Amino acid sequence: MSQSRSLRYPTLVLDWNLIQSMPASQDIPDRFQCVVPAHVLHEIATKEDGRDKAAMRKFFQWGSRNVHRFWIGRLTKDLFQRQVRATGKRLTMRDVVEPRQTRLWRRALQSSQVDLQQVLAKIKDSPPVKLRNHQIDELVRFSDAITVVWGKRPQKRIPRPSEKGEWVRLPQLATDLVETRFFKWWRKEWRRYVNEDPHRFAVIRWARFLAWYFVKRAEGQTHRFANNFDDIHYGLLASYTGHLGTDDRGLEEATLAIFPSLRIVRLSDLPLVHSPPFSRPK
Repeated sequence: MSQSRSLRYPTLVLDWNLIQSMPASQDIPDRFQCVVPAHVLHEIATKEDGRDKAAMRKFFQWGSRNVHRFWIGRLTKDLFQRQVRATGKRLTMRDVVEPRQTRLWRRALQSSQVDLQQVLAKIKDSPPVKLRNHQIDELVRFSDAITVVWGKRPQKRIPRPSEKGEWVRLPQLATDLVETRFFKWWRKEWRRYVNEDPHRFAVIRWARFLAWYFVKRAEGQTHRFANNFDDIHYGLLASYTGHLGTDDRGLEEATLAIFPSLRIVRLSDLPLVHSPPFSRPK
């Protein structure tokens, strides 16, 4: 089967939750191109010893069946940089994929000589993975700080459950946060566009996810809260493709609150397939 050279609609962004839950008897519907965010690889590489290799083997099993429609999604900061360089021009679906990394991974997925331990070692040694724990800790600390502010200022109360969706979509909700905390990826003259086009800027989309998870923290979410670090990235990329593949109901809730028209593909939606036995990397 020939490999796709350009991204086309419909395109599905997949999280690791869906890929790891998918049995060999099921797969993504044929009509979809498949974008795997770089954060999926980081999730795999930072698992405990032994579990990381098993997870990477699972990833290769799925990826080798779908190499013809497989794409690697950009990192969050790469999207931000891309938009800054474009002086605020709206990004498109094609901007979310990284062509060079896609080519490298397609070759690896087709090879019978890949050493999974070496693949994992290379990912573990990459700058984004080395920063990962620090960034996750920052997300938790920042969320806790916002929760404290809301607790001390009654006028800053958290939205009620019935208000959260409308609140997180307010045009200027995240603008102040971005201008003060993430100004590296922002230009003040962009503010005038936000009322008419609330989702024009990638950093604003991303900050809306932050705001959503701030509320979840304030509501008392503590169990596996750090997992939201990856979920924010998955939701952000899916906001550009219009389709998200996940069986994570928390990620689904957040994404649909911010982008109500986005389509979710769950494990129960996947068709049965007949696949040959997998005999690639050991």
